[in-house]
Amino acid sequence: MAINARANTRWSHHKSPALNILGDNFSGTDAKAAERIERWRRLSETQRRSWTHATCRFWAEIDIIHWTARILAMNLDSLELDLEGCFCPMQCCRLVGSTIDRLALAHRWHHSMPRTITIRGWLDKQEKDEIIHRLNQTSAKLLFSTPHKVHGFG
Repeated sequence: MAINARANTRWSHHKSPALNILGDNFSGTDAKAAERIERWRRLSETQRRSWTHATCRFWAEIDIIHWTARILAMNLDSLELDLEGCFCPMQCCRLVGSTIDRLALAHRWHHSMPRTITIRGWLDKQEKDEIIHRLNQTSAKLLFSTPHKVHGFG
């Protein structure tokens, strides 16, 4: 769990207060497990949902780090991003900002940043403006396709 501890420190701004209710260390004795189960039972439905969301979103962010690291290592002339399914695992919020932020760090590209980035599946004008703002510092030419109708939004 050492990786988890480092990641929790690094991504602490994503943590909900409910995430700390059960504690971050899930190793230990049966007595500790029973204590965690008892704390879970005392949580309200809202607190349980908040804890679950924070935990799922944390692991989704780790997945984004994994995939963007692979993309950053490629030598690409162009990149097409389809953001239609870019939701947290509970499908209640978008992860577009953190995804784009990881790609916008031009100094992290092992080769050079792609000359063109085509964005598909953006939600609305606000999300499109956010993407433009986040990628504004890059040298890539941005192309936007028609936005997708994303289930549950719009």
